[in-house]
Amino acid sequence: MSAAPGPRFSAFSRLLHWLMAILLLTMLFIGVGMSASVSHRYNLLVSIHKPLGFAILVLVSIRIVNRLISSPPPLPATLPRF
Repeated sequence: MSAAPGPRFSAFSRLLHWLMAILLLTMLFIGVGMSASVSHRYNLLVSIHKPLGFAILVLVSIRIVNRLISSPPPLPATLPRF
């Protein structure tokens, strides 16, 4: 039998985390594609890259506010102090 789960981050915090992870990985692949593509694809990739960057900036701002409003769960007692 498994132990009961301890305190967790809120569902909204987890959603923001995974949404940003997906967007950052997408930006990484778009950036690689921009540096390796020919001119006709470059403009398309830049037109995707810029709005995604702005969306990430907005999500970072939301995450900062969310972190100030809702405190994270405590660290496990088994974790060393340092």
